[in-house]
This record gives sequence, structure tokens and C-alpha cells, in this order.
Amino acid sequence: MTTPFVANISNPPSKDLFVDKTILGDDTNHRNWIQFMNQVASQINLPNYYGNPSECLNSDFNWQRGIATPVTQANGDGAYISEKWQIHGAAVATYTITSTQYAATADYQSASKYYEHVVVSNYAGNGTLSDFYIYQQTTTGSNFLRLYQLQILNFSTLIVNNQTAAINMKFEILFHYDGSADDLYESNTFDLTPGENYMASDLITSSIANKTVGAGAYVQFRLVFCKLNANTADIDVRYIKCEIANQPTALYVDHALEKTRIDNS
Repeated sequence: MTTPFVANISNPPSKDLFVDKTILGDDTNHRNWIQFMNQVASQINLPNYYGNPSECLNSDFNWQRGIATPVTQANGDGAYISEKWQIHGAAVATYTITSTQYAATADYQSASKYYEHVVVSNYAGNGTLSDFYIYQQTTTGSNFLRLYQLQILNFSTLIVNNQTAAINMKFEILFHYDGSADDLYESNTFDLTPGENYMASDLITSSIANKTVGAGAYVQFRLVFCKLNANTADIDVRYIKCEIANQPTALYVDHALEKTRIDNS
């Protein structure tokens, strides 16, 4: 494996202070310093350039095979809005969720063909009870519980709020043991102001050593609606990512590989 070049911070291009007038007047030294600092910045940000894989499948909603949208509350809880992604909240909200193609001239950088347009016209639930959320659920069995225990899991999302007032949301991870009582890990709530919003939060999970785990155990990743604007919302969800990390990294998706991941999940 080739080790990536790291700028030698202990050996800058000049030992003289950059504020020295003679250095400032030297174009060659000036260029060398700029190149050096750019190299330092690039290495510091290296994890953000490459990114950790998302534990959620189809994070950017590109794959829609067999999914018919729009989806409304009439489709009931558990209806699929995109491959691997479902909605819960039919009893407490009136909504329409449409997998929408990006415009050809959209200035958002994404290789995905789709984002999820969510319109809520009446939310009659209680945001503190987690009764209205978009979620992804793993296959059943203990595998994912064992994988995600004792981890720092970082959630991130990019959402456009099309309204003129803020709405309130949060992230959750549910451990369903099919034996012991569920464990619910939740982030602090966050406000989505009008326009584009990037949100990220860490969730720290506990050991399952003392739990009773049945064959029907699973893990859920959730984006939860909490307090809405006059019980309404109009948002575009561009992606939902969860990674094993203590800070978020950029979302990169190889869609051919993602198709294989989905088909084998």
C-alpha cells in the first residue's frame, strides 16, 4: 500500500517569519508557502475527501426498482418510499412522499437520479414519542446488533426546507432484541431553517451482552419528525447516511456496487 504524502510541518519552505517584509516581497517564497499550506489543509481534510461507507443502503435514494410513488398515509405504515427506505406515521399525519428526479440543471452535486420530496399537510402526533419517521430496517437476526453495539455511529443528512419557517427533527437508532426490551438511541433535536440544511450527530450504543436476543431481532435507522411548522412540512431529503465514525464524512456512492449491496441485503 502506498502511503499518501503528508506535508512536513516541521520543515516549512522558509524558516523566516512570513510577515517579514523581505519574504512578502519574494514571489517564489510566497508561492512556496501557499503550496505548503494547501498541502497541510489537504492532509488534514483527507478523511472528508474519501469518506466512510454508509451503513444505510441506498443512502441517496438512487435505486427505485419496484417502488411506486407518490406514497401517502393511505399506503399505511411500512410502505416503501425508495429501495430499503420506509415510512411510519400513517396514523398521525397526512403526507405525500414522491421520489423526484433532479432537474438537468440542478446545482447540487450528486450522481443519484432522485431525492425524496416530502409534503406533510397535517401532523397530529407527538414529536417526543417518535411516531412519525423515515426509516431503514436491517434483516432479522443478531448480526447487526452485534456489529453496531459499543459503537460511535454518526448520522448525517442533507435536507432542503422549502417553507419559510423552521421545522424540528432528530436521528434515532432502535435496537429491537425480540426478547429483551428495546433500546432507543436518539440525538438532540435540530432545526431545519428555510433553505439547505446539513445536519450531523453522534449516537453511542451500549453492549448487548446482558440482552436476550431472538430470531426476529433487528436494527432501525430513523430520521424523525418532531415539531413542524403549524403541523406542516415541505422538504427535499437528498440523503441519509449513518457511518461508524465520531465525525461525519462526505457521502460517496458507487451505484453499481450499491445495487449489489441492496440485492444481497
